[in-house]
Amino acid sequence: MERTHWILAALLFAAPLFAEEAEKKKTKAIPATPVIAPAAAAPAEASTDIKRLTDEYNNATQAFFQPWRDAKAKGETYKLDYTKHPRIEYAKKFQALAEKHAGQDAALDAWVMVLRCGGNRDKVAAVVMRDHIKSKGMTNVIGSLRYASNGDALMMKIIQESPHRDVQGFAMLMRGETMLRNGHADAEAVLMEVVKHYGDVKIYGGRMTAGKKAEGNLFEARKLAIGKTAPDIEGEDIDGVMFKLSDYRGKVVLLDFWGDW
Repeated sequence: MERTHWILAALLFAAPLFAEEAEKKKTKAIPATPVIAPAAAAPAEASTDIKRLTDEYNNATQAFFQPWRDAKAKGETYKLDYTKHPRIEYAKKFQALAEKHAGQDAALDAWVMVLRCGGNRDKVAAVVMRDHIKSKGMTNVIGSLRYASNGDALMMKIIQESPHRDVQGFAMLMRGETMLRNGHADAEAVLMEVVKHYGDVKIYGGRMTAGKKAEGNLFEARKLAIGKTAPDIEGEDIDGVMFKLSDYRGKVVLLDFWGDW
């Protein structure tokens, strides 16, 4: 009987120890609460910074032009002093913001604003190509980078290295247009590649496709260049009489296209 009591006492004493050990194991199994690193908030902070500064710049620009608008409304003239345009000041501010958030998508947006404020294309291109060439946002900067001193090489690099088809297509379109403007012999071939491989890529905020823009450039090169025969047009003259341009073949004709909207 005494032995039985001893065993029961031992079990009762051990039970809390087993429970405590089990609780410790259970606690160890629960993962620690994740700690949000400061860097995790950085993208949101960067986007907020660029939006704030962009709004500030837009307001400053509106204020710059307001005296001119007021004078125009009164039928008066007002000469703007462009040396005081806010873009001069804000180009530096946007650059500082881009450098603060270097490597982030918002930094690319800031570099776009630097270019819009008249920043040095070559210097901006060097940073953008180094830090953002894989970004989808490159479509916003391609139009400016093509005018850099090594613009053609930049377009080629973007076409070859960007993982985004719409970025590639826009870069090829810009390259073809620039080549055409400079009288490059291979310009038409590049534009035809755009039509063939990137025809459906939407550009200018979805208002047009790269294919349609390239086709327009090709039409201009083949039909409207100096020395080409002008395509025939048909319409009404100022007296309401129908005519065709071909009716005046062999004569000097001045075409004046205008609109009222």
